[in-house]
Amino acid sequence: MTRSHLWCVGVCASFAVTLNVAAQPTRAVAPPSVEFREPFTRISSVRELRDGRIIVADSRENTLQLIDLARGVARPIGRQGAGPAEWSMPSTLFALPGDTTWMIDPSTDRYFVILPDGTPGRTIPFNQFPAFLTDGLTGVDRSGRMLTINERRNANPEAGTSGVVDVMRYDRRTKRVDTVANLAWPKDEMSVARSLPNGMLQMSTNLPFAAHDIALLANDGRIAVVRAAPYRVEWIATSGVVTRGPVASAPRIKITDAERQAFIRSQIRPGRIITSAPVGAPPPSTTAAAPRARAQTLSNSELDALMNPDMKWPAEKPPFLHQNGAHIAPDGRVWVQRTRAHNDSIPVYDIFDAGGRVVERRSLPKRTRLVAFGAKSIYLARTDDDDLLWLQRIPYPQ
Repeated sequence: MTRSHLWCVGVCASFAVTLNVAAQPTRAVAPPSVEFREPFTRISSVRELRDGRIIVADSRENTLQLIDLARGVARPIGRQGAGPAEWSMPSTLFALPGDTTWMIDPSTDRYFVILPDGTPGRTIPFNQFPAFLTDGLTGVDRSGRMLTINERRNANPEAGTSGVVDVMRYDRRTKRVDTVANLAWPKDEMSVARSLPNGMLQMSTNLPFAAHDIALLANDGRIAVVRAAPYRVEWIATSGVVTRGPVASAPRIKITDAERQAFIRSQIRPGRIITSAPVGAPPPSTTAAAPRARAQTLSNSELDALMNPDMKWPAEKPPFLHQNGAHIAPDGRVWVQRTRAHNDSIPVYDIFDAGGRVVERRSLPKRTRLVAFGAKSIYLARTDDDDLLWLQRIPYPQ
């Protein structure tokens, strides 16, 4: 493994009656009630505390902050490093019982604990948990049970992914592990990050727009599995009973040359490779790219030259993209972001109920994305013309 390349090696069908909601109108959410006064560059996670303050991790700026949106003030949580009350790189935040928060810190192989008052707590080494929890943790419920996705290793790692992904639930109290579902992911998929001039990175894959199922954990312990083929939602109760919703109406977005070029452009970004380091090691250098550097502007011919000749493009986009593609709202419903054309700036979400049925469709403001739900709020990231992100809060739809 070199600094310029990081390999990340990582579909099934069923039958149902299609649920047609095409005639159902799309309603816009309410406008933002507040927007934070300072921008971000890469919001990796947002977590709302009981008192309404939020923890925001920005992996590009290397900041971890406790923010009071109502007052417009923020203060740092801990500092960058590898010692007590320190983290190496801000990452995904998980809400635990008692208003405690855990943040994955992969470079130091541990969880960084944030106390309910927003101050640093202890750090917990990864080796205190089963190995499968290290990379695949996706959620924690109010009982402290942890949900993770674990992709089985391919017998030949150079061939790419195995396409077999287990959804596993771990009970921290009993140490019990249950495999509750399997996800359909593409087989033989390979992804790489390579350095470009001016401190930029290009993320590349041999299977662009490949469909990936998503697993989500609700606060009450239920598990939602969002299927791509066919497009539907399945609910798994804590008892193991599975409720499969009807097939939903999927978007039909054909992949044209313009879509291919837009995809390549979206994979070029400022950044640096995350590498694992032993506990106690100094934090990685941040000199690979200047803060708030903008992605390079490339011509169509330059974009074509960056295409991997091994890329296999599907005829259409999948119903949803798995990166930040689905969330569970405070009322227990699943919001799934529908794929859209590259020049469509308005995100639209299908909302599935506890029976797996699409009961509503909502649109967000232009150039925003849903980053988190609070108890009665939705948190959005708005992208401006300089590629900076502005954190907004809107009331949860009634």
